[in-house]
Amino acid sequence: MKELKNMFKLSHKVSIYVPSKQQDGTKVYGRLKKVNEVKAELAEMFGGCTSTRAVGSWILQSGNMQSESVELCTSYAEKITPENIDTVIGIGERLKEEMNQEAISVELDGELYFL
Repeated sequence: MKELKNMFKLSHKVSIYVPSKQQDGTKVYGRLKKVNEVKAELAEMFGGCTSTRAVGSWILQSGNMQSESVELCTSYAEKITPENIDTVIGIGERLKEEMNQEAISVELDGELYFL
């Protein structure tokens, strides 16, 4: 087995969840453009970004399950500064407004935050 000690590692993980539906359930138009913007911003900040399609599900007040396609835009970093966190929060807040969302999910080192 090769030793990992001579390699560098990126110990921090940041993900922004880009939704596909507005809070009223209608389709978000221009979603691909938003995904590409988020990927570019994260790549600029952390040196790279990977996006993954997923489906999120939750229970509505009615008791019914709601599901939605989301795009997880994820970057790994050697370190994260307070300025990085402020920028990520700013991206999430912008998406929340532009995509008509009740909340945007941001994941930082395995903890999920709703903005």
